[in-house]
Amino acid sequence: PPRSTLFPYTTLFRSKLSTDWTDVLGCKRLLASVMGYFIHDFIALRSTWSQDIPTVIHHVLGIALVGGVFRIERCHKLVPRFASIEMSTMFLSSMWLLKGLGLSNTTTYKLTLVGFALSFFATRVVGMPMSIYQLWNHPDFAVIGKVRGTLVVLSALNMFWFYKIVLMAKRALSGK
Repeated sequence: PPRSTLFPYTTLFRSKLSTDWTDVLGCKRLLASVMGYFIHDFIALRSTWSQDIPTVIHHVLGIALVGGVFRIERCHKLVPRFASIEMSTMFLSSMWLLKGLGLSNTTTYKLTLVGFALSFFATRVVGMPMSIYQLWNHPDFAVIGKVRGTLVVLSALNMFWFYKIVLMAKRALSGK
């Protein structure tokens, strides 16, 4: 998916922001890319909505969150901290590609799955809730108001998905 391209964006912005938090070069492009992904994916997967409620919730909350952040420039400097969770998406996209090519029983697929699980855990299960906790009362985070609550719900959803990822990894790595 196109969101795999977000991690290089985030890495660039994060390195730039590490010395100057007021420079938000490219933030609107990043947010527009994320919004485009959410809207496209949401519509493209409409045939699966009734079978995959967590993904519907993920997309609806993502659209609300990105829309809220996009219009309030003073919170743009916090975007790279949260966008870095997309690091795990590179592994997920690679897994989909390998599976589509009929290579899901290969060592490459299994290593990619491990990379996905580890990066998902580090960025989404640990990093995202930690960032939410650290920034909750920050004036530039609080300005988005109730929309920041969507991050709490998305974090809970990430916990659920991580459980499913662990089950998938156990099956794949055990050969079942």
